[in-house]
Amino acid sequence: INNSKAKENLTKLFFKGENSIVFNQKCDSFAKKELDKIVMPSAKKAIQSHLKNGVKVVVVSASFENYLIPYFKPMGVEVLATKLKVKHNKIEGSFDGKNCYGNEKVNRIKERFNLADFQEIFAYGDTKGDKPMLSLATQAFYKHFSWKLQSNLFVNLKKWIAVSFPIMNALTQIENWFIAKKWQAF
Repeated sequence: INNSKAKENLTKLFFKGENSIVFNQKCDSFAKKELDKIVMPSAKKAIQSHLKNGVKVVVVSASFENYLIPYFKPMGVEVLATKLKVKHNKIEGSFDGKNCYGNEKVNRIKERFNLADFQEIFAYGDTKGDKPMLSLATQAFYKHFSWKLQSNLFVNLKKWIAVSFPIMNALTQIENWFIAKKWQAF
């Protein structure tokens, strides 16, 4: 069974029929209370440095947009992520579109941006699902967020960054945490 099918099966098992309004409230609470504890310090440092230098920062993730958007949007970071299908305020247990993994990350990026508009594209990833996205970058970082950027790179350049966080692996640590430990607390 592939990654996307496994994730969709678990989504159906644990979230099908959940009221989407309540689900989004729980996701918002999770983002505010817990997500900052999970995001790797090196990832935060990279994001903050890019934002400080006027770089367009975009998180591209297979995780659910429902908890990523409340965390990243206040920072000025755009999110391209897996969407849950909702009908009549109920989660259907399937994805609205494809799981944002592998080549789908590339598809989402190209649907949203004209890459020719950017002189520099930075991408970060830590799973095989990030490799297609990394191939779009002028500067790709795989597995590690240890990086050096010269300040003169930021002068008068339009830039964009696709970040796929090493805080989440396979069926993400966050979704496992949601399901196994804390979901009822939110």
